[in-house]
Amino acid sequence: MKKLLPGDILYFEEFKKYHKNIRVGIYIKKGHVYSIRFDTSEHGEYPDRWIRKGELLDYSGQGKKGDQTWNLYNSAMRKAQYEEYPIKLFETLHGNPMRYKYYGEWYVINSYEKIFPSGQKLIRFTISKFPKEDLKKCENEKEVILKLSDDLKNVSYDIIEPPNRYKATINRVIRDTQKANQLKEVYNWTCQICNQRLPRNSNEYYVEVHHIQPLGGKHNGVDEFSNMLVLCPNHHALFDYGVIGIGSNLEVISYFDVDCKGKKIYFREDHKLDPAVIDYHNHVILQTS
Repeated sequence: MKKLLPGDILYFEEFKKYHKNIRVGIYIKKGHVYSIRFDTSEHGEYPDRWIRKGELLDYSGQGKKGDQTWNLYNSAMRKAQYEEYPIKLFETLHGNPMRYKYYGEWYVINSYEKIFPSGQKLIRFTISKFPKEDLKKCENEKEVILKLSDDLKNVSYDIIEPPNRYKATINRVIRDTQKANQLKEVYNWTCQICNQRLPRNSNEYYVEVHHIQPLGGKHNGVDEFSNMLVLCPNHHALFDYGVIGIGSNLEVISYFDVDCKGKKIYFREDHKLDPAVIDYHNHVILQTS
């Protein structure tokens, strides 16, 4: 097989050399996801769509009838997210004859479940041109994170699987959305780090609540005010990726050159963090190199 370059257009006979199981969009080779085929056109069997064209893709899991489950294909995608290895990405180009565009090797950076208006439960994967640690390379990163966060805002639970076990059964950790909304109101929908409010419209603002020690799974954090921060999407993402942490004087700490390093985090007098969750984040999640 020839070495593919991003932008290459393949006809069917050549495409199936790289994506041998043509019946499904997720091709598994030796236990790993080798390639993905997506379709954002009106002819697509699944609701795949660009979050940011050419950089960030919202991809549907496998399974056409009924609720999607963590079957062989979807569990393999989840495994790819944990192991952070690259996957060949192809787009179906409809026409006569059918063609396939190669985008290069991309990364699964997120997965979640969503109930669609039809009532069907679908598994969604966020596919990125860049690995998590390099997501900052995207142009206008703030727009990317805002759009992604807006798409996920209605998901009220995390899908948790132990990182070393891959099976079809899952556990759900239910978030107390009322408690999160109460804290947002306390801080007037303003980020505790940058003091910014992001308008959704003329009457509403958008902000997120971050759990310093993540809920469920191997982290097993608690859904309490003492484990929560109110943040804009940018600073929420920096916490999630372990780029920033919390210092002994409640200042932002980071081993990377970020604008908010050393900045004091604002707290109301009646909002106290549990020192144990700060310690957990700084020792387990915060990146030091």
